[in-house]
Amino acid sequence: MATKTKEKWEKIPPEQYSEVASQLVHFNGKTVNSNAQLVGIRLVRDAALDLPYLSLRTLLADNLTVPLDYAGNTAPKDKAPTATVFKQIRWLLNGNPLAAPASGEEKAAIHSGLEAAKNTAYPVGTEFVDHRLRQLLIPKDGETGGYVSLTPITSNGLCALLFDSESGLVTRHNEQADNTADAPVQKLRQAQFGIGGSNPQNIGGLVRSMQQPIMLGAPRQPAELKQAFALYYSGVRISVHRRGTFQNAVKNYVAFRDKVLLNPKPGHTITLREREREERLIAAIAAAVLAAGAAAEKLLWQFAAELPHEVRIPETDPPQFALASPDLPFEMRALLDSRLRNKEWPRAMSVQTVRWMLAPQGREQKRLLLLDGSARASLENMLEENFR
Repeated sequence: MATKTKEKWEKIPPEQYSEVASQLVHFNGKTVNSNAQLVGIRLVRDAALDLPYLSLRTLLADNLTVPLDYAGNTAPKDKAPTATVFKQIRWLLNGNPLAAPASGEEKAAIHSGLEAAKNTAYPVGTEFVDHRLRQLLIPKDGETGGYVSLTPITSNGLCALLFDSESGLVTRHNEQADNTADAPVQKLRQAQFGIGGSNPQNIGGLVRSMQQPIMLGAPRQPAELKQAFALYYSGVRISVHRRGTFQNAVKNYVAFRDKVLLNPKPGHTITLREREREERLIAAIAAAVLAAGAAAEKLLWQFAAELPHEVRIPETDPPQFALASPDLPFEMRALLDSRLRNKEWPRAMSVQTVRWMLAPQGREQKRLLLLDGSARASLENMLEENFR
């Protein structure tokens, strides 16, 4: 059975180290599609970006050195393959014992070549965008048509800092998570991508570090935020045909009305106590409506910053935005946002509440309550007093 050849240091002319170092890049288009035309980009510290997220440019702003990589493994027949040259550069930088045979000239060429590369920008293959590379249109003021086209490419070196099999930050974190019992550390989930195919060294020396990125779930909005938007645009749903406090209050009133007001015993005269009970039953209906509004308003305040800012309330100091859509009826808007309630609102709310109480259901148009004009006006008046 054939045995694997043991790796060893190969003698390479110092000038080839300098040549390869001058062509190393931070971004390599072949990591997106190995069949794409060669494109590579190397940034310098002037491209640093001081923002609170992780990227190549933000690391440059923190004076961190991000490893460079080659963007193609082609070389003339009389020279060593680019992958071999890069591998020996990495051996020397990482203190690998295999780099012990390196001569002083080789070491000097490697260090000087990398120092020169670090301080010079280098683009290759950027004259056009290969059709195998994706493009995104991003809005930008001042550009023709208002957009600029961007091609997303991941930095090989940034992935090496995070996912290198030995020294990557995520790798070390997960090793700690596996070996820590007293103070548990949450392990970061990683996916498996086949970047580079069966021979990833053909497109870059750090490509294997790109094959296990962090796996995150898709962002989700909290259910309460979705509910808050529904309240903002549609209002609180109050129905006499749905189980709940409002339905119970209306049923209690209907039962009292049927027994005492509509079908009293012969010769019975409605007493003061029965009138007081009627008032309490109607107050319970109004209380159910107000409670539903208060619960909705509490949720709307919780997400006030995320809701549309469509209408200012000038009466507040300083003026604030309303918690309900201006397209909703006034009585519903004020039920959701108590700051909008004025002297006309109790009447409007009582009329709407009676509509809810009289609403039919289903094909048979079933109703819990039937009122003539006089009884309806009386009920609206009594509800109005409870909304004041």
